[in-house]
Amino acid sequence: MRDAEFWELIGALGPEPDVDRVVARLARRRPEEILGFHERLRLAVAALDTDDHRRQPVADSSGGPPAVPSDDAFEDVRVAVVAHGRDRWRAVVADPGALAGVWPLELGEHLGQAAAEAYERATGDPAPGLDLATPYDPADGGLPPASLHSWLLVIPCEYDEVPLPEAYEQNLEWLKVTLTGADWWGRWEAARGPGSQVNCYLDLTGAARRRSAVRIGKDYAGREEVTVTFRLPRPEEERPDLDPAADDPGWAALARTHTELLLDLLRARFGVELPPLPDPAGLERARRAAADRDRAESIAFAAWNAERTTAVPGIWAGRVPEDALDDLVRTLSHGGRIRLPAMIAAMRARYGIAVADSDAELLARHGYSPAEIATALA
Repeated sequence: MRDAEFWELIGALGPEPDVDRVVARLARRRPEEILGFHERLRLAVAALDTDDHRRQPVADSSGGPPAVPSDDAFEDVRVAVVAHGRDRWRAVVADPGALAGVWPLELGEHLGQAAAEAYERATGDPAPGLDLATPYDPADGGLPPASLHSWLLVIPCEYDEVPLPEAYEQNLEWLKVTLTGADWWGRWEAARGPGSQVNCYLDLTGAARRRSAVRIGKDYAGREEVTVTFRLPRPEEERPDLDPAADDPGWAALARTHTELLLDLLRARFGVELPPLPDPAGLERARRAAADRDRAESIAFAAWNAERTTAVPGIWAGRVPEDALDDLVRTLSHGGRIRLPAMIAAMRARYGIAVADSDAELLARHGYSPAEIATALA
């Protein structure tokens, strides 16, 4: 996964960070791309791992005084820095003193598990040994190194705290997913070479006239990168008749217009015979069906997660200090499910909890696999 693609996904967290949005987007991608996101996150976090960064006092936004963080908290705070976007991350990389302050460690922990959650949701298999401290080893999961990427990124950029209309963003995202199909990808790479990528930035600054700029360069591996910038009015200014909070078909039409502008420019500038977009009615039916599937999967996923999490107080209550149990349950409720077996094992080791005859049966009843039970009760 390339740099622009990674930061575009980080930007999907939104002004009020929602890691589940990133997980949902990742889960629609190939396993190799999900692993690529994790590797990019690992590299971004590693850039903040210096002695000067480690010495900075930080506080959790949920409360508590500033202090030099423990190893676990130091990882969470570095991921939280990444969650604040490329510019903030670059500033903290350059100036370790900028790390001192208050950071949402819960956000860092949850984002650190995003790739593992997405991988399991996408494949149905446990995530293969993803650790932010060490590079991914393909031998852990039998997959090739993460190298696949999307040929096209469409990134809406705005310069204030006012969010874009959700329906516009959803339709733009669905069009981008549609354009990753073989018809578009294959024709673009056949004309421009393997690995060629288009990064399209929608500069939504309220420009009075539509203007575009195209730049052709190379990425770190020597692959072609085409950067397109469209300077457009904000969606609300183009469609003042639409309610930003409503899922009106007008937002779908506007997102389609912006996407067609991009395709027309690519056809004219590079002479690539890209197919037309599917008909609007069929595309909208497919988008709504996909959104319904996402909602159903999220509900089922949350219910399954809650069932497994329920086993924690059911099995360990009265066997560990109550505050330790509360901390564990709180962690699990914010995305710690992937690490649950290892966390249970660590809790048992810390408090010297012996294995009861019924523990394995109870874990199995709550949906734990034999391998997870073995880890939890090791």
